[in-house]
Formats: sequence, structure tokens, C-alpha cells
Amino acid sequence: MFPSIDPAGNSFTPAWWLPGPHFQTAWGRATRSRRQVPMVREALATPDGDTLLLDHLEGPASSPRLLVVHGLEGSSHSVYVQGLLALARRRGWRGTALNFRSCARDPRDLDRMLVNERPRLYHSGETTDFDLVVSTLAAREPDVPLVAVGVSLGGNVVLKWLGENPGQERVAAAAAISTPYDLAAGSRHLETRIGSFYVEHFLKTLRPKALDVVRRFPEAAARIDAGRVRVPFGRRRPLSARGRPAAGPREGVGPDRLPDRAGRRAHRFHRRSRTVALRVLGGATRRGVARGAHPLRSQGGRHARRSLTGRMIVLWRSRGA
Repeated sequence: MFPSIDPAGNSFTPAWWLPGPHFQTAWGRATRSRRQVPMVREALATPDGDTLLLDHLEGPASSPRLLVVHGLEGSSHSVYVQGLLALARRRGWRGTALNFRSCARDPRDLDRMLVNERPRLYHSGETTDFDLVVSTLAAREPDVPLVAVGVSLGGNVVLKWLGENPGQERVAAAAAISTPYDLAAGSRHLETRIGSFYVEHFLKTLRPKALDVVRRFPEAAARIDAGRVRVPFGRRRPLSARGRPAAGPREGVGPDRLPDRAGRRAHRFHRRSRTVALRVLGGATRRGVARGAHPLRSQGGRHARRSLTGRMIVLWRSRGA
């Protein structure tokens, strides 16, 4: 059912007019639609009294189902999630996109994130929500192949879950795309000049989420330093009450602080198109992490690994898939 994969294969050739990973990242976010496939939303109750929002791509009954897990501050409407679901639809598969807590978007206004009922959010090592979704989907259709793919932070979640469940048979195959295996190395890279350009966009939504948790849940206030949350990454000036930088000379990341010509072009393109370049999928952004990555080790399974010009993909199959 699943085609063979050449671990050494490399089918990605960048367009000549899109030089460098930064420009490619901005271009993809600006030109790809966030509504490529029709989806049906489901609210799945969690054991702690919260809700996980799942977006389903419908298709032929009993066809395989692709479960997609987005990256940091992504959602089911991220362009890469929509692209993967579109590929599944072309194969005649069905699909499900898991929205991490407080990451789901309002289908009527994709710029609006939907907050959850509990203060808990998500992180790269938290797998219980993913396990709940896998268990739910497998219980509904025990004879239907379930294939999981995680992108970036979602890849961490998928791979960690596989390691925690070495003998599981619910997921027939899995893939992890652009996964930051070494979180410390990834963090150090994001502290560079070009890295801070991306981080600021992650924090654009993470800051309001953290402050909202402090406001709605007094018990969480003791664990979150709201003063530090309000200070933008790479800046000293606090945010105003509306979440905008206070008045004063602009500091932080600008075209003159990006380290190379491709980075400066990407920054100017980003400002002109008014896009948010959240998909840190490009080669330079992950290349340092990918070189030190360890291959996936699964008990009783097979794995393969390949690099697409710096983009790391790990593929895994259960025995007999």
C-alpha cells in the first residue's frame, strides 16, 4: 500500500529566481492558499476538561487517513498543512489535522486564533494530546490505515510518541519533516540575527497567549513572568497596552541587521507582501540542526532518512505496513 522510498533520493530543486531559504520561506507563505481543501471541524473533549479542535478532510469510506501535526504556532490552515492534505486528497485519502491547544483558527477569520478553556498549551515533548487523537481515530476505524506526519515541532511530537510506544500498531507509517532534533542547537541558531527575525513572528502570537493565560487563570500567574513576556525578543522597550511597541526609536531586526543579501531581500519581500514567515523549513534555518541529527530508532520497525537541500525528513513504518 505504501510505496518504497529511497533514503538517498533528493527530488527538490529550488527555482533559480528564489535564491536562499529565507526568500523561499517568505514566497511560500505569500503565494500558497490557506484554504486549499474543504474541512469539517470536530471538537474532541480531553480528560482535563479542555477541547482539541480537529479539522477533517473527507473522502472515500475506508480509504487511508493522513494525520497532520503542525509546527510552532501553526494550525490546520498553515500552508504546509493544507498542502499535505491536498496531496492526500489527490491520492484518494482522507485527512485529519490536529490543532494544538489555542492554535486553531476561526474558519471565518483566519487571522483570529481560538483560545482554549484551560491554561495548558503545548510543547515539543507533550504527546498526550496526540495520543488521544490517535487512539480516537484508531478506535473509530480499526481497519483503516492511519499515517501520521509532523512538521517541525509537530515532528518532535510524532517521533517522541513513536519512541514512547515502540510496540504500537495504531499508526501504520509516519514521517517527520524539518524536525529540530537538537532543541538546544536550534535555540542557539534562532538567537542569531536572521534567527531573531523569525522568532519575533513566533512571539507575535505566543506573547498574547501567555498574557491571556495570566489574565484568565490566577494560578498560572505565579509561574509566568508577565513582565518578561511583554519585552519583545531582541528589544528593550515594553509593549503598549495594545500589544504594540511603545514609542521610541525602532530597535531590533531590520534589513541592515540581516547577515546576507538573500536575507535582506527576504525581509524586504516580507514587508511588501505583509506576510508572516512562520515556516522555518528552509535549509540554512535547519541545516545546523540536521547535520547533528540522530536517525530514528524504532523497535521492530524500519526507518529511512533523507535530506532535501537541508530539509530533514524521517520516515518510519510499522512492521508489515
